[in-house]
Amino acid sequence: MVKTVVLISCVKRKRDCRSKAKDLYISPLFRAERAYAEKFADTWYILSAKHHLLDPEKEICPYEQTLNDANATERRKWSNEVFASLQRCTSPDDKIIMVAGEKYCQYLVPLIEKRGNPVLRPTRGYSMGRIPGRLQELMSKEKSGLHMSFQDCNEIEIFYEMLDELLRRINGPRRVSELRRDSSFPTRGVYFYYEDGQMRPGSPTLRRVVRIGTHGLKKNSKSTLYERLCRHRGTKAGGGNHRGSIFRHHVGIALINKFNIDCPTWIKKKPTPEERLAERPLEEKVSQYIGNMQVAWLSIPDKPSRLSLRGYIERNAIGLLSGKEPATRTWMGNQTRNPEIQRSYLWNVKLIDHELEPDFLEVFRNQLRRMPNS
Repeated sequence: MVKTVVLISCVKRKRDCRSKAKDLYISPLFRAERAYAEKFADTWYILSAKHHLLDPEKEICPYEQTLNDANATERRKWSNEVFASLQRCTSPDDKIIMVAGEKYCQYLVPLIEKRGNPVLRPTRGYSMGRIPGRLQELMSKEKSGLHMSFQDCNEIEIFYEMLDELLRRINGPRRVSELRRDSSFPTRGVYFYYEDGQMRPGSPTLRRVVRIGTHGLKKNSKSTLYERLCRHRGTKAGGGNHRGSIFRHHVGIALINKFNIDCPTWIKKKPTPEERLAERPLEEKVSQYIGNMQVAWLSIPDKPSRLSLRGYIERNAIGLLSGKEPATRTWMGNQTRNPEIQRSYLWNVKLIDHELEPDFLEVFRNQLRRMPNS
């Protein structure tokens, strides 16, 4: 029988005496989490920094320990121990709802999803002060609270539905090697790369996004979307400059590792002309690899600024997709041996831990509606 399992986080405020775990934590936040879990879960557990996966009926003593002070290694170890316990008391078909902060979810959620469990996070992107209200909102739905929480939480599905609409508006993604400047190409925007063979989990036809980016966010920047995509693609002659594109740099590292290519100057900041010439064969391989990808773009004609809408959409889209849908074992990104790329399943290393801002999907939808069809 498939169960719905709710995992809620511990909190700092506790009783000063030994109690059942469900009664030990006394903050308004925990009371809201507990009420949500008791209403919708077949089984629920507390994510405890000290006790790991904690049965709410178990009696424990007060303690002072939090994941907020733990480093990445400690949080990974904690996540592995919680996951081991979770495997013993759940099946891969069970639905998991997590009501917990990013420190609790960062390494635990990928483990659960790789096992095959669907994971939903109804409070993702909400500050601690807003979580009780969010949970109350979900519990007050006229329909089944569980159904609505799953529906409300499915941000990735909603986002991909909007990307499908974007692809229709631009007449499908463009093969990178075939990019040409034309009247349909916007001056500014956010781009989304797709890669052959990288499909969304459980689907042989739905491709997943593998890189997200924009261009020229500094004030007075003259950079255009087309110029940035061309810098990633390389020159028409097949060469390129990976020192002007971190995307090219990472693809080159992956090719070096996969095919044992001898190119020691690839990571050198200021090579000599002779060294640049020796790098040319690898630059051509990178251009060929990226050229085989496809790219789509959302037109956003805002002025360059660190506070621009393009920057907002870039960081939220990366944060939303980062680490959610695993790459295949043969994905070239794994060959970079870069932990950020391997963890995010994206050719991105920055912004991969950005917490989704609550209004992102609505902002994206509104911008999509303003975009004319090609």
